[in-house]
Amino acid sequence: MTVKKSSAAKKPVQKPTIEPFVISRTFDAPRAAVIKAWTVKEQLAKWWGPKGSVVSNAQLDLRPGGRFHYAFMFEGQQMWGKWIIKEVDLPNRLVWLNSFSDPRGGTASHPMMPDFPKELHTTVTFTEHDGKTTVKVVWDPSGCSEAEQKAFDSIRESMQGGWGGSLDVLADHLRSSQTGISQTVTPYLTIPDAAKAIDYYKKVFGAEEQMRMMAEDGKRIMHCALGLKGGTLLLSGAFPEHGGPSGPGKGTKSPVAVSLELQPPSQVDDIYNAAIASGSTSEMAPADMFWGARFAAFTDPFGHRWMLNAMLPKH
Repeated sequence: MTVKKSSAAKKPVQKPTIEPFVISRTFDAPRAAVIKAWTVKEQLAKWWGPKGSVVSNAQLDLRPGGRFHYAFMFEGQQMWGKWIIKEVDLPNRLVWLNSFSDPRGGTASHPMMPDFPKELHTTVTFTEHDGKTTVKVVWDPSGCSEAEQKAFDSIRESMQGGWGGSLDVLADHLRSSQTGISQTVTPYLTIPDAAKAIDYYKKVFGAEEQMRMMAEDGKRIMHCALGLKGGTLLLSGAFPEHGGPSGPGKGTKSPVAVSLELQPPSQVDDIYNAAIASGSTSEMAPADMFWGARFAAFTDPFGHRWMLNAMLPKH
């Protein structure tokens, strides 16, 4: 008896696909200025990376096959990253493989999420209209393992916040490049119960949450940016396993105070009263001071000290 073989060709097993991560932002700056911020090493170092990080040791070879290799400090820990550049089609787009790295330029895993893709195909496009420039960033995890794609998909909200924070800093950088004015000092607080602190700062100061990145454990906050009275307040939970600080000890005060310049002077009383009602400890009740300002001070429930200052009208 002859068994007839099926003529139907076997379909190849297809790997699961996943939607790329996409984010875009329109900047009030010409395309040439925006491209310069992405392609000049000294400018990249001023804004690249998570909001609140500081880039150093940057090396850039902008050509296909070249790379951008850099160190950055984040939450008191030094990490490394790199681009392996695939395409330079300016003024239209840049394409590279994005990854964590090490001091020698090797490819490394995400320090807090080992299953996150080691390399992400990255495409950035630049489009100008009426003197403004739209930047579109696409992170494509195609070709990664199923576990890596799952890890990628699980933190889309954090990626939105992380890229959003970086683009916020880029917007500030572009604005300061054109005006010569920039904010150079930003407080960064470490608070073990960061989620509770965020709610506190929203209630007392009317802070606006700009972005939040969760740690791999899904419980601790790795990084958060709050809009606060025209400035920015950065904070994170405690990560002692990575050598980071733990914040003021329970019942102690930080030796550093955050000072807010307010207007009108009534804001001093309003914020102080809200802080005390929310569990803060008074250091100085609101009063008119000899330097011509309404002033108050308190320590918040997390051990961080605040000074409120508002210049009084001149008579």
